[in-house]
Amino acid sequence: RVYLIFRRLRIANPNTKKKTIQDWHLFILILIFLAVDIGYLVIITALPSTRLSRIIVEVEHEDGRVPSLVGKCVSSNRDIWLGILIGYKCIELLCGLFLAFETRNVKIEELNESKFIGFCIYTIIVTVIALIPVGVFVSDQTIWYAITGLAVMAVIIVILSLIFIPK
Repeated sequence: RVYLIFRRLRIANPNTKKKTIQDWHLFILILIFLAVDIGYLVIITALPSTRLSRIIVEVEHEDGRVPSLVGKCVSSNRDIWLGILIGYKCIELLCGLFLAFETRNVKIEELNESKFIGFCIYTIIVTVIALIPVGVFVSDQTIWYAITGLAVMAVIIVILSLIFIPK
């Protein structure tokens, strides 16, 4: 909304028709992004190449080594679908960077969140880059889930703090 309003002011064409941006326009845009994500999940789940693989792993326990059944979702086309997901999410981040860049000169302080949005995107990118070696080099799934979960929670706390605490 801020981008559309201030883009019109920058163009300052007297023939430009004024158009109000309703809240439902923004909700439709969010629903489109959500529908793409849900469609991706439905497609990748419905594919016949996706299956559940069960592995028996021995876990250390106070009584000794105890066998544990671990389930893992595997797919023969995992790399292709992961590439599609990463590409789509990168496009979303680039759109966010574009909007933050275009609205950086807004004089109204309450509407100028471009610095915070840019820092949020920077935090996401740095965390993802830092987690790539963890996914490659850590073989224990429990440690990998713990590190990834803590990183995701830290990123969420930073993002929510940057967006809501200044207000």
